Amino acid sequence: MQEMQETDHLLTVKEVAAYLGVSTKTVYRWLRSGTLQGHRAGWTWRVRRSVLDEWLATRRRRESRRHPPEQVLAHLARISRHIRSAAGREFSTEEIAQLVREGRAERATGVY
Repeated sequence: MQEMQETDHLLTVKEVAAYLGVSTKTVYRWLRSGTLQGHRAGWTWRVRRSVLDEWLATRRRRESRRHPPEQVLAHLARISRHIRSAAGREFSTEEIAQLVREGRAERATGVY
């Protein structure tokens, strides 16, 4: 029962933005367009955690079909070269993958 309550926790736009690593403007745009389902109460929006997790899973499945593994590996290799040259040190594959997931690699290197 506690697990269900935790997954159905209502998140604010600010919490969703922080969780996804995007701006609040992006979250508002997704909510207004219907890309992301949320509940509006007056001026505020709320998103159920379970809905957000399902939305993320759907987007990840769609993204994985969009980019063949060869393209993803080539992209990671390009990013890792830029990260290593910008930082002046070697990074493990796990570190680079984490930077990419967080969106910090692209912002830091300008490689997309």
